[in-house]
Amino acid sequence: MKQAYTPGLVARAYYAYRSWNLPWRRRFFRGYDLEGNTYWESYNPLTPSRMRRTVKYVNDGGYTDNAVTPGFMGWLRYTRDKAPTEEELLAEVARIQHARVRAQELSDKWEAERDRLIALESQPAAKQLDQPARETSTQAEADRKTPTQLETSTVEEEAGGRLQPPGTKDEKGDWTPEPWQPGTVRARR
Repeated sequence: MKQAYTPGLVARAYYAYRSWNLPWRRRFFRGYDLEGNTYWESYNPLTPSRMRRTVKYVNDGGYTDNAVTPGFMGWLRYTRDKAPTEEELLAEVARIQHARVRAQELSDKWEAERDRLIALESQPAAKQLDQPARETSTQAEADRKTPTQLETSTVEEEAGGRLQPPGTKDEKGDWTPEPWQPGTVRARR
């Protein structure tokens, strides 16, 4: 990460002077971010009750990547009343760095898990030893099923693993649904 912008003594004095709301001034300094961009408020002739908020970028040349921090973006769009402080900006940078480190740790963990699973699949002896255990567990599950579960499982197996909705199949194998018959409802009094 590059070094955060900290203005010198003269710049801080200038910014403090420019932040005073003197009646003859057209715009007022409101803050700066960690990249050195400065944020200003000025009178808005179209809506006098609301100040116009602008940003002056450090790299004001064409085709540059000028990024505005989320705190100042909220201030520019009037979702915040006051511009964010330097402590808030530093806390946001620390949060982003922590999230990146945590994301890298999780990515490494999942990569290791994927490698472990690939290694398990490539061991044929372990596969053969594990297979009888799986068969006994499926037999135990079949023994524990109730008769209705057995009936639905056979219907599922006949339907290719899917439950079939109520209806009939004709000689071509096309399915037609059962007719819908609504029940009678008692009138409310």
